[in-house]
Amino acid sequence: MIEADDGTSVLTLAQQYRPDLILLDQQLSGGADSAVLALRAAGRPVRSTAILAFTRDALAIDALASLGLDGHIAIPTTAAALIAAVEPWRPAGELAGAQRLIDTFGEASIAPMVARFGGQLADALVALGTTPSADELHRLAGIAGTLGFGRVNASWQRLAQGDAAILPIAWRDARRALAQIERDPRFAAT
Repeated sequence: MIEADDGTSVLTLAQQYRPDLILLDQQLSGGADSAVLALRAAGRPVRSTAILAFTRDALAIDALASLGLDGHIAIPTTAAALIAAVEPWRPAGELAGAQRLIDTFGEASIAPMVARFGGQLADALVALGTTPSADELHRLAGIAGTLGFGRVNASWQRLAQGDAAILPIAWRDARRALAQIERDPRFAAT
């Protein structure tokens, strides 16, 4: 666990330590909105790190979400609420399926495919703000399944089938997978 006092320090420490999750206080010195923008503009793997913010204000949640915030924790909060908010963002074997493919077919064959998938996943997350076609969603779900990203496969398949209620879960599944892909030097985009 690392603590920063202002938005500039958040970015510097995130680049240095590459955390799995960043928790921001809405009242962060220098502004939480500036910190979110800087983190999203940063290079790999910081740009894909999940960001949750502590906030009292519903309007601030909307503003931060439009900048790339992944979730929020209402203030005041309880230990149980904090744990519930953080739990979905814990890395949990996102690369296990890809690693099995690497073990079977070799890193030289699989790593470039996972790297390309990471780029496609990043593009697909941006497209979720518009209305991607069911074919595009289905194609990405299929690639995810082929490369061993089961959670992404399942949630994006449901999106392709028109299940709008799954959108927040599909977003989270994709962000978790992307964070792990970008964190692993084997999958650096070439």
